[in-house]
Amino acid sequence: MKKKTLVLLIILVLCISLSACKKDEEEKEKVPEAKTNEKIDLKKNVSIQDVGYVVGNYDDRHVIVKVSNNNDRAIYVDVKFSYRDSNGNQLDERNVYVRVGAHKTAYAIDEFYVEDVYFDNYKYDFDVSLEKLDDYETIYNNMKVNYVDTGSKVNVTITNNGNRTSTVKAWVLFRKDGKVVALNSVSEYNLTPGNTKTQSINYPHKTNSILIPFDRIEVVLNEISTEL
Repeated sequence: MKKKTLVLLIILVLCISLSACKKDEEEKEKVPEAKTNEKIDLKKNVSIQDVGYVVGNYDDRHVIVKVSNNNDRAIYVDVKFSYRDSNGNQLDERNVYVRVGAHKTAYAIDEFYVEDVYFDNYKYDFDVSLEKLDDYETIYNNMKVNYVDTGSKVNVTITNNGNRTSTVKAWVLFRKDGKVVALNSVSEYNLTPGNTKTQSINYPHKTNSILIPFDRIEVVLNEISTEL
């Protein structure tokens, strides 16, 4: 009788141990699953529009996509570009990273140099993570970008009305019939609170004597960062 009781006790202890182990394993599995679901939910609220491949100022080359963030928080987007020849062979693969505020848009723009690959077509995909800068929205909203069209150039003025020293990136887009025909970046590093900086961007040219025709100028504050 004592032997039977002992066996039952051993079985009971084993069952409790197995149950505890199973519970631990389930809890371990839940952690990455929660993170994955959050990532998926963020991506679900992000859309990308192909703006196009632009051969602009002195034949500089850019591939442009517009990222729209419909999440209630700022995000960090990794746009993965894949470039191919006419036969579908992959020539190059590049990543462009851009920060996008809550319910805002930003351009992810891949810039090419003379020595970079020439391609026939491209594809892209993207991944999303949370922006680690908690006060991204406040810093972004305290940056003011204005411009003056002088008739031969665009003077872009960026003012930091906030209380954080930040790096600011803007784009000047020249459009014709709604399409981007040329573009220039404007970046200010270590822009201190209360400070204003101005940069001049010349009108775009095919050659020194041939102007690229455009009918509208768009200047956008694209993103900010405190990584100086």
